[in-house]
This record gives sequence, structure tokens and C-alpha cells, in this order.
Amino acid sequence: MPSVGGKRPVGQVAKVVALVLLLATPALCTTVLRFSLDELIERADVIVHGECVGLAGRETPDGVVTEVQLRVTEVLKGEPARTFTFTTYGGTTPKRGTFIAGSPQFEVGEELVLFLDRPNRHGYRMAIGMSQGKYTVREEGGRKVAIRNLAGLRLIDPRTGEVEEGSGDEQGLPLADLLRTVKDALAAPTTRPGEDR
Repeated sequence: MPSVGGKRPVGQVAKVVALVLLLATPALCTTVLRFSLDELIERADVIVHGECVGLAGRETPDGVVTEVQLRVTEVLKGEPARTFTFTTYGGTTPKRGTFIAGSPQFEVGEELVLFLDRPNRHGYRMAIGMSQGKYTVREEGGRKVAIRNLAGLRLIDPRTGEVEEGSGDEQGLPLADLLRTVKDALAAPTTRPGEDR
């Protein structure tokens, strides 16, 4: 269809505008620093290995929050009880839901290893580095493997400034190796600033 008076037809313009908007819309994600396992261990207030046994969403003025109940198999850091409950942002109620890109998702019955921050002023806890701080444990080839799903995260390397888009499940890490690494790191003597190792 030829243009009239030097103007493009409305249909063509609409297609171009739609394409520009589509390309300009950022992917739904949260930008965070990438943390090494040592950094997760150091930053965490609580590290637990256990099973999710309960989820309860509730509405607050700031959106939906979820109470997560764990049956703790092993306390690696902190002093939570054998049944440990914490509240985190996001989740669903019968009326509404709140989704935070890159935040860990929980399912009743899943085995996991969690690295949790201190409670904030509302008493809510977040996993360190969003979903970087949650490993889901699965059986693979007769052994237990800890896996993270980093979809929805944009990860910044603090040393190089490089940015990487998080993807689905990472390559699994044997659960025994993960737990041993955490225990060894916490058992290592700490040094004060200015002291030699």
C-alpha cells in the first residue's frame, strides 16, 4: 500500500511501533551480585538442610508473604529449632499472588539447603542473593544432588563487572560435597582485619 502525502500507512506504523515496544521491553528479572559459595556461607545468618513441610501465604499492605515451615535435618549455621518457620516475600493466597523475579520458589515435600539472611524490620527473611541461596536436593543416578534454579536473575560479577543472565537449573553439586564445604568453611579459624592467615 503506497503512502499518502509522504506518510506511511497506519498499519505499517502500528507494526513498527509494536516491534519496537516488544524489543524495548526488558525481560522480567532482578539484578543482584553473584555470590560464591564462600560468600553465601559468610553472609548467611542461618544455613539449614531440611524438608519443606508447610507453606501459608497471607496478604499484607506490602503484598503477599509466605510462611515457610521446614523440618530441619541439620543445622549448619545459626540456632533454628528442629521445626523452623520463616516468612519471606511473595507467594499466593486464594485471592491474589505476588511474584518476585529471581526469588526462590518453595514446594511442600522438597528437600533443600537454605542460606538465609537476618530478619528485616518486619521479621521477614530472604535467601542470600535471591535464588542463589536455595539449593533443591534431587536424586540423580542413585545419589543426592543439590541444584539451583537462577532463572529470573541478572548476575553481576563484582570483580569484573560482567553481567550474566541466570538460567534454569544449574549443573548439580553432590549434596555431600556441598554440606562438607559449608562445614569446613565454618570450622576454619577466622582472622580479624590486619591479622595474617
